[in-house]
Amino acid sequence: TSEPIALTAGSKYGILFFVKEGGGGDWGQVAMRKEGSTAAASTLTAIGGPFVTGKGDAVGAVVNFVQSPASQTVTANQSVSLSANVEASSPYGRPPFYQWYKNGSPIIGATSASYTIPVATAGDAGTYVLEVGVIGLAKKSADAVLTISTDTKKPAITGSEGFGNIVNVTFDEPVKANTATVTLSGGIAVSSVVQNGEKGISAKLAADMAPETSYTVTVNGLQDNAGNAIEANSTSNFKSWAFVANAARVRYFDSLSPSSLANLQVVRNTTTPTQDYSTNLFGAFTDRAENFGTILSGWIKPPTTGDYTFYISADDNAQLWLSTDENPANVKRIAIEPQWNGQRDWIGTARRNADAPENRSDKYTGTQWPTGNKITLTGGSRYYIEMIAQEGGGGDNSAIAVTPAAEEATAETVPISGAWLAGYFTPPTGGGGSATVSVGRDGANLKITFTGTLESADSVSGPWSAVAGATSPATITPSGAGKFYRTRQ
Repeated sequence: TSEPIALTAGSKYGILFFVKEGGGGDWGQVAMRKEGSTAAASTLTAIGGPFVTGKGDAVGAVVNFVQSPASQTVTANQSVSLSANVEASSPYGRPPFYQWYKNGSPIIGATSASYTIPVATAGDAGTYVLEVGVIGLAKKSADAVLTISTDTKKPAITGSEGFGNIVNVTFDEPVKANTATVTLSGGIAVSSVVQNGEKGISAKLAADMAPETSYTVTVNGLQDNAGNAIEANSTSNFKSWAFVANAARVRYFDSLSPSSLANLQVVRNTTTPTQDYSTNLFGAFTDRAENFGTILSGWIKPPTTGDYTFYISADDNAQLWLSTDENPANVKRIAIEPQWNGQRDWIGTARRNADAPENRSDKYTGTQWPTGNKITLTGGSRYYIEMIAQEGGGGDNSAIAVTPAAEEATAETVPISGAWLAGYFTPPTGGGGSATVSVGRDGANLKITFTGTLESADSVSGPWSAVAGATSPATITPSGAGKFYRTRQ
């Protein structure tokens, strides 16, 4: 990371990037962020679009807008997506670049064929244009005017799930957890309710639910961002998750493209893992494959109260998240693997900050833990922990270790296992949710009313993936190609 460099808008600057490859995988990228930005380096995209200019031969270059982005009117606090149908090709074989503009100015990071605003606000209203280019030729689409109307819609439940003493409820729009009153069937009291993402809340119970048992959660008073309150006594049914004791959960997501932690965080919620299994320690396979993501997760239970240091080692980069209690909604990032390192290399400083190794919770300067680098845990209590890692090419590994703060990890330190492993929860057999779906016509469009998560596939046998930004009722514009839809709890 460079020191801040002052640049003048509209001026041209030359940039030269050297990279040397020895063995294994290879790649190189240059990204930038404005001074003061809090965006993590791992979330940045390579410099491109309107920030790169040069000369190219236009012979054979094709850019043709078959359909420009359509103007839309959407309700505030809902998701909206803009897209275009473009024919673009180049004799050089390079893919086209995309750049979205709002009111004439480029939107930072909006460099794909579609642009989604997860939660639309009045400030998002304006005129949008998509620029598409190949070597030697670039064209802009016709204007698409986005109008934002006042939100008068009541939030509605789209799904629920429960494991241990945690119940999560999701809604069709952003909500405010601090306005909700939550109750659960079976007589188990609700101790607290916290936010779980923009469109979710998480209720902590006074006791664990029975595993694989049907429950009904009732929500009252919950408000959306506009102050609209949910329908009185709104309910959702679910079957509580089963518990796998003395084990950690490992999930692999193959063909991760791009192979990045940011993409892994998206894929984990939209696709089924390639592999999903349990292990008796917090470690994954070594030298498994190329271009995949790994998620190690579960609940730990410290044997005694005290201060602890956590370590990760991974190839390629990784992040370690620890909850302040048993609720995954309360996770904090406590360590990272900035590049890659060898198997169980807890204390090495290669490719790490030698003065403050990022892979250690007691040294990581970017920690989100409420008390900084000092992590105090209560003996016998359950804490959720998760490590996410991505592999590009070459070797791969990922593991988590812990020691008392007064001790130092060594080359012989093994990943978290034994008495520390409380276990993990797994989705119940036979479902138990209350997902529903109905289909109708809305002029030339398809109107799908549903609860749960709306998924689509090109074949009835899958693979299925969540429809990005879909809220009920969802309006689908036929594209001519066959499409299958389903909903799941």
